[in-house]
Amino acid sequence: MVVGDTPHDLLAARAADAPLIAVTRHPDVRASLSGEALAVIPTLADPAFTEALDRLAARLETRATVDQGQAITPNE
Repeated sequence: MVVGDTPHDLLAARAADAPLIAVTRHPDVRASLSGEALAVIPTLADPAFTEALDRLAARLETRATVDQGQAITPNE
């Protein structure tokens, strides 16, 4: 996961194939990143940050790990 507020952070997230949580109060930056970020929030104290982390956790839980051709859920 990449947390940031610049186009460089977006590029880093893309390069790492990681979700981006954009943290910025600037409306233009928020608008430009809103289509690509998991969440765009004004501050880490915003409840949306916790919601974004919850969405990220849910996304990670749904990814299957392949072990000898068998899909394994995180709870196994």
